[in-house]
Amino acid sequence: PGERREPDSAGTFDHAAFACTDQPGFERRLAAHGVACQRAQVPLTGQAQLFFTDPAGNGVELNFDQGDGGA
Repeated sequence: PGERREPDSAGTFDHAAFACTDQPGFERRLAAHGVACQRAQVPLTGQAQLFFTDPAGNGVELNFDQGDGGA
């Protein structure tokens, strides 16, 4: 809590990506904590993705296999 980072500072990264399950559960949890996220779909694989920023300003990408229950 309260952690901040300077934009464009050395030693940071754009985002980390994770393979996940239970997309609806993740969406409920993010919403419960007031975390806004963007949704995307990978046309070639049908994979669903959620993107958001952590409190330190790092990007986070969550990937869900097709049919995992996402909208």
